[in-house]
Amino acid sequence: PSALAALQASATVSSATTDPNAANDTANLSTTVVTSADLVFALSVIPQEGVVGDFFDLVATSRNDGPSDAQDAQIDVNVPLGMQLLTRSPSPGGACADLATAAGTTLTCTWAGATAPGTTHSVNAVVQAVSVGQIRVSGSTSSATADPVADNNAATVTVSAGVLPVPALQPVWLLAMTLLLLGLGGLAVRQRS
Repeated sequence: PSALAALQASATVSSATTDPNAANDTANLSTTVVTSADLVFALSVIPQEGVVGDFFDLVATSRNDGPSDAQDAQIDVNVPLGMQLLTRSPSPGGACADLATAAGTTLTCTWAGATAPGTTHSVNAVVQAVSVGQIRVSGSTSSATADPVADNNAATVTVSAGVLPVPALQPVWLLAMTLLLLGLGGLAVRQRS
């Protein structure tokens, strides 16, 4: 079942022969069925290397592997201080909390109601690197339904953000500047003569 339920069964026996004890001809059984939904989380950031100022595509997914519906599924993504959240877009039926697009925030998106087994929800976001270093982006999924396998509910991706190289310090540019200065020096000497 997709929800917590009490199942009941009843069986009655009868015969053409007279039963001296009719009180034991019926048996009743009741049991409670508990729901559980194994949510599986995945996180990707593309590309995983760049420079400060670069934009990165972030995708977080939550898949319900069942056996029951997951009630009020949720995806949380920690956007660390080294990145700034620019846009976010949940898959159909989802809503993301209205928050300032800032570095060092948690993006939370929810899908109210039942998420059937086999269903995947996702959040697509664009983030921008705002500081240099190894930036750890983490996220998780959860729901109001018990999850029998909690160790597949979270993931972390590390993004490397470097500095944009200064073209003037590259060997080709150093050679070009040297030739330019030699040419200007030669021109200055000619004009004096």
